This record gives sequence, C-alpha cells and structure tokens, in this order.
Amino acid sequence: MDQLTILTVILFFGYLLGQIKVKGITLGTSAVLFVALVFGNYGFKLEPFLTEFGLILFMYSVGLSVGPRFFRMFKKTGLNSVIVAIVTAVAGGIGVFLVFKWMNVPSSVATGLYCGGLTNTPALAAAMETAKSSAANISSGYGIAYPFGMIIVVLFNQFLPKIIKKDPIKEEEKLHKKIELMYPLLVSSQYQVSNINIIGKSIKQINPDREFQTNFSRILRGTDIYVASPDFVIQKDDIVKLVGPENEKGLMEKLIGKPLIRWIDNSQSELVTDARVMENQVIGKRIRDLHFFAKNGVVITRVIRSGFQFSPSGVMSLEMGDVIRIIGEPKSLRKVKKIVQGNTKQLEFTDFVPYLLGLLLGVVVGKIPIPLPNGLTVNFGASGGIFIVALILGHLGRIGKWRFYVPNSVHNFSMELGLMIFLAGAGMMAGSRIVPIIQEYGLMLFVAGAMVTIFTITVTFFVMWKILKMNIHDMMGSISGGMTNPPALAAANSNSKTGLPTIAYAGVMPLALIFKILGAQLLILFLH
Repeated sequence: MDQLTILTVILFFGYLLGQIKVKGITLGTSAVLFVALVFGNYGFKLEPFLTEFGLILFMYSVGLSVGPRFFRMFKKTGLNSVIVAIVTAVAGGIGVFLVFKWMNVPSSVATGLYCGGLTNTPALAAAMETAKSSAANISSGYGIAYPFGMIIVVLFNQFLPKIIKKDPIKEEEKLHKKIELMYPLLVSSQYQVSNINIIGKSIKQINPDREFQTNFSRILRGTDIYVASPDFVIQKDDIVKLVGPENEKGLMEKLIGKPLIRWIDNSQSELVTDARVMENQVIGKRIRDLHFFAKNGVVITRVIRSGFQFSPSGVMSLEMGDVIRIIGEPKSLRKVKKIVQGNTKQLEFTDFVPYLLGLLLGVVVGKIPIPLPNGLTVNFGASGGIFIVALILGHLGRIGKWRFYVPNSVHNFSMELGLMIFLAGAGMMAGSRIVPIIQEYGLMLFVAGAMVTIFTITVTFFVMWKILKMNIHDMMGSISGGMTNPPALAAANSNSKTGLPTIAYAGVMPLALIFKILGAQLLILFLH
C-alpha cells in the first residue's frame, strides 16, 4: 500500500477506536497512536516530514487558541502556574532517572517514558528531533507509558475529592460567594424620578466621579424609550432603568425616587447588543479613555469576563475576549461594535498571510540555540518554537493590518488533524521497535511508565496541597495542565458547574509544555 492509503486507514480506524467509551473514559485522538503501533510492527512507515508537519500544525493551533487568555490567566495565577509547571517537569525527570537506574534501560527509551508518562507529545517531538538516530526507541518508550499516563491522571481527578475530603460542588459555591462579594451580581431595576435634586441634570452630572457602580441603561418618557447617554437630561416622572449590584438599590431609591415593579418594554431589542473585544485599539484601554462610546451616544451596562459579570467603571480596562453589553441607537451600535471587534465577516475567515508568517517565525525561533553549562546547547525545536510564537501572536491578536485570528472551527480541525498525523507517524516508528524492547526488558517496562506518572502526580499534588494551599478546582485544573492532559481536564470539569478548573489549566499548560520540551532534551544529554 502507498503511504497516503496507509495514513488514511490508520486515521480512520484510530479515530473510530478513540470514540469507544469504557466507564466514561475514551482514548480520543490518542487511539491513532495504538493503531499505528500495529502497522509499524509490520514494517509500515511514514515520511518524517509528514510526521513533523502534523505536529507543528497541532502546536500552532493550540498556541493561537490559548494565547488570548494565557497572559491574562498568568497575571492571576502566575507564581503558582510557574511552580506547578516546574515541579511537574522536574518530578517527572527524577522519576525517569530512578527507572533508568533501576532497570538499566537505554537513555532513549527512558526519555520516551518521560514524554509518555507525562502525556506530552511536543516533548516527544523535541526529543526525537534531538536524537534522530534513537527516535524509534524514544517513540517506543512513549507508546508504552502514554496510555497509563493518560488514564492515571483522569482517575486522580476523579478520586481527588475523596483524597482531600472536599466536596467540589460545595467548594465551588463558597468560591462564587467570595467572588460575588468582590464583584456583586448585576441586576436590573426601575425607578420613577421624583427627587428634585436630580431633575434637570444630565446623567454625567448625577454621577460625575462614579461614586456608585450602578449604570443608567434606558429612560422611558411617556411612550418613548431613550438611551441613557451621559448628556441625557433627566425630567420629573421619567422612568429610569438601571443595571447594577443588588446592594445599591437602597441608594438608587434615595437618589431617584420610588422603585417600580413594571418593567420597560424589552421589545426594544434593537437598542441592545453584545460585542466581543478583539481590536488592538480597545484591548488594554480604560473605559473612560475610549471616547468613541460617549461620542456615539452608546452606554456600556456590563462587562462579561471568564463567565463573570462586572459593572463597568471608568478605570476598568477591557481585555481581549471580554464581552461588553452596549445600549444605543441601532446605527450607533453597529458603528461601535465594528470598532470594538472589527469586521464581523472577518471572524468567519482565516487570513493566510499572517497565518503562514507565524509558522515561519516559529520555525526560526525553534532553531535558536540555548546555551547550557559545559558547552551544551538545546533548542525548542520546530514545534516548541511555533508554540511560543503562536502564544504571543494569539495574545496580540493583530499586528498592523494583519489579524492573527482563526475561527474556532478551523482551530479544531487543524488541531485534531495535525495531532492525528503526528501520532500516526510516531506510532509507526515506535511499532518497529516496541516488540523487541518489551522482549528485552519485559512487561515491567509498562509498570515503570506508570510509576513515572504516579511519582510525578504525587510530588506535584503534595506541593499544590500542602505548600501552595490551592483549592480543589485549581488543583484539578493545574494537575491536568501540568500533565498536558485534556481528558483529565474533562474529568475535572465534570465536578464543576462553571468549568473553574479550566482557568488553572490555561495558566499551567503552556508553561508545562515549554518546560517538558526542554526537559526531554536535557534528559537525553544527561542520561547519555
């Protein structure tokens, strides 16, 4: 069979196998590796170029998708994220060193156990790139350790609540109560103007220094509805609709007048829309410095960030990915929305000029040597370099006229396809050596791979729980990110109503990838 036929057969049956569930656990895309192992054992191979291309496609997609929130998450959980990522990489290295001494396996196989036990495909690629002559052994070690590595982390997240005797749902409720105290839940309310002190004044005169967090939304005067722009002048008996925290309702009643049960007609939906912050001229800017809102008579009533709603204030900075709810005349809303998120039609397409430029820059960065003691050097490799560049480009969003934006459907497609192609190539390479290695070292090699994972998780868990004092959701998300294990994240999120572990995962995962890519290369040099 020609290579194209072999590749498509492996991808099809591998993906099909990955959909089978056993007690809620699936192999997912990684099942392609095990089908490829069988083909490799019978002498089938894939061109190395295709294997590497699949990986860089996967890494580029991951970096672009994680980049927009990585640096924001890092600001919140930076120190903990760095510590967890380093501890995971170092503990895994120590575990592999112990196995290396205990079983006296080749350094290349031990390095593969490191990559597989820590479920890190990019580290495997970096190791194979560093030691091309031993790539088959590295890939074999990876294939032996990977399935246990993936399953053990998933099981750890499922049993963690029992280990530390904490109910994740109750812990989540406690956390949300703390967040609500810091950022109270926003509610809508309505008052009829009767306070003579505000009659005849504009909205910006009523709250010049934003002494309260409640925002004016709309005003009903007779049968007409008006947008509450800063220059709008309040008159007696106007009905004012507000959006703000519950604890300011009493203050609003004293300021404006009696509260009303009747709501303003919400059929005026054309006056309200949501816009996602995508443009550089808006990202990182304080709301009070973005004069185009007031200029166009548009009011921001709330900011939605990471699932939480905030009452906007002048000093609040808008971040990439924020969703803002804005009120105004239809024409003004369209104009402001375009400023905030750019041309919405562009969100459906990928501009391949900046996309390919990012790939080129990533390959160049991956070849930059990083000096080590005794004259040794390592580098991130093509996959690591591309991941770092993609993180930065995903965070920036655009440079000049070039937008580094890829629709979610394209992200998912290129991520899945790239990973499957790489696993097919790596699996066939490993298959050519995995049987002789098992015959030489026995089934204890599988136990050794599992021990690497268990040792790494145990050390990391102790640091997170006893030293960093992390809550249960941060621990589950961080261990999933540290082990770069998406199925483990899915298990963690099953214990959360709002996906809290994802926040910690997003902060740790990119750092863990980078440290383990370097760790795999250092292991080859050190063990050798």
